[in-house]
Amino acid sequence: MPVYTLYGDFHDDQIVPFLLSVQFHTGELNWSTPYLYIPLDTPKHIHTINELDEDVFSISILLSDLTIHSDKPNEIGVDLQHVQARHNNIASTDEITTLLIRLCDIEEVLSSQPTASCEAHTTGTCERQ
Repeated sequence: MPVYTLYGDFHDDQIVPFLLSVQFHTGELNWSTPYLYIPLDTPKHIHTINELDEDVFSISILLSDLTIHSDKPNEIGVDLQHVQARHNNIASTDEITTLLIRLCDIEEVLSSQPTASCEAHTTGTCERQ
């Protein structure tokens, strides 16, 4: 089961999240599936960006890697085949334990849909109505 964590910086004495970390155990992420769907309404821990573990093998998920599915209204999809193609020089994707996704990219994908609303930049939550 992945662990979802938000990372951010202080703004007006509050941590304002800007990065979603999805952390797996080694080998837990199934790269043979075309898409990984991440629930957006799952409670997440919020930490400062200084607490991000730089020793884990992580990769950034780009806006072009993200998608939505009409049957999964409160989830954001990650095109794992697209990610693998971009990182084809990695010897083993099984070593990747963490996906890092900018919240503004999630917001942009959700805002491209007429029924989407996202307050990730202030609350760390996204919902589709």
